[in-house]
Amino acid sequence: MRVVVIIFISVFAFGFDYFKVYSIYDFENFKLYKVKKSYIDRVLKMPKGQMNKKQQDKLAYIYEKEKMIRDTLLILSRKYNYKFMPYIAMLTQQHLFILEKFFDKYEIPVPKDMKLVGKFENENIQKEYLELLKKSLKEKKVAAQLSVGFMQDLINLYLENIYSKELPKDITRMLGTLNAFNKKVLYRFKKGLRNIEIGLPVE
Repeated sequence: MRVVVIIFISVFAFGFDYFKVYSIYDFENFKLYKVKKSYIDRVLKMPKGQMNKKQQDKLAYIYEKEKMIRDTLLILSRKYNYKFMPYIAMLTQQHLFILEKFFDKYEIPVPKDMKLVGKFENENIQKEYLELLKKSLKEKKVAAQLSVGFMQDLINLYLENIYSKELPKDITRMLGTLNAFNKKVLYRFKKGLRNIEIGLPVE
C-alpha cells in the first residue's frame, strides 16, 4: 500500500506541467469568491466619465497584468510550496473583481479566460508570462527576485496611469486605492527574498 501511495505522489509531483493552461479550480488552496462589500463602493458611485477605445485598452491591460501575477503565483506555489503565494493570489483576485465592476460601469467587455490560469488575450502579456515562468522555475531565489520585479512593474504601471490623468477620475481614484495594497505585497515579496538570501524559511 505504501509503495502505491509513493508512486501516486511521485507521478502527481513530477507530472505537473507548469506551462499548461489550468482551470482556477485545479488549485485547492485558492478560493474564488466575490467581493461582498468593496472598499471602493464610494468610488463606484462617482460620476461616470468618458472613455475612448485607447483608454479602455489601458484598463484591460492593467487587468491582465494583475491576472498574470495571480496565475504566476498559483503555478509557482506548486513548485515551491510557499503558503503566502495562494493567499496573495486570492487577494490579487479581488483586484480583478473590483476592476470588473468598472468594466461593467463603463460597459467595457471583460477580458475572457479569467477562470483559466496561464491564458491571456494580450499576446505581449502571454509572452511575458511564459518568459517570467521559465525564469522563475529555475530556483526559489530567482522566483523571489522576479516576484519583486514584476510587482514593482505593476506598481509603476498603476502610477503611470494615475499621474497621466488620461483616465476618468473614478478610475484613477480606484487605481490609487488598489496600488496601496500592491505596495504592501511588494514589501512581502522583498521580505521573502531577504529571508531566502539569509537562509530563513519563507511561508
